[in-house]
Amino acid sequence: MVYELFSAAARDALAEIFNIGIGRAAAVLSRRVGSEVAFDSPALDLVASAQLPGLIAQRCGAAVVSLSRSFDGRFDGKASLILPENAAAVLAAALAPTAEAEGRESDRLLEIGIIVVGACIDSLAELLETEIALATPVRRTGDPAPVAVGVATADDFELLCFSIDFQIVGDPLLGYLVLGLDPPSALALLSAVEDLTHAFSDP
Repeated sequence: MVYELFSAAARDALAEIFNIGIGRAAAVLSRRVGSEVAFDSPALDLVASAQLPGLIAQRCGAAVVSLSRSFDGRFDGKASLILPENAAAVLAAALAPTAEAEGRESDRLLEIGIIVVGACIDSLAELLETEIALATPVRRTGDPAPVAVGVATADDFELLCFSIDFQIVGDPLLGYLVLGLDPPSALALLSAVEDLTHAFSDP
């Protein structure tokens, strides 16, 4: 796996990049909900595609929702927010209706995907000083195996899995943010993150 080449410093940098992105997403969701949506710092796991269904089932249960956005630029791939179905319903119900999501849970779920995935990829692009274009979100529901196939896209995809713990109106909710890239894009990400860590470590 390409991700096995990532140094400890590079893994820490990736975790911090996505911590910043999730924090920004939490601030936007808090304004939309009208009360604080608090996220803990995400924990990072580097996994192969075949491992993903088991990880999703263990953390999120047998019925899940994924909100995925493909992206391209210096590296290409897909970023997905994966939530237990009940947690997604709680979060969607808490969003105040807007003109774009008037009363429809499916539209509010897509809005959550736009906010969370968009904030994290924007953070990645900003801190790595590159441009990344995001597609519109796609929603999938069901058991973890087919959802994982939609997230990973190909068997050779390598995955960054960020465990997300957050609270909304006092309710603890668990999920995953998964970044999937093919091996060439994973190598490009490795190079960019290593450059970033060197820039911060050089006197």
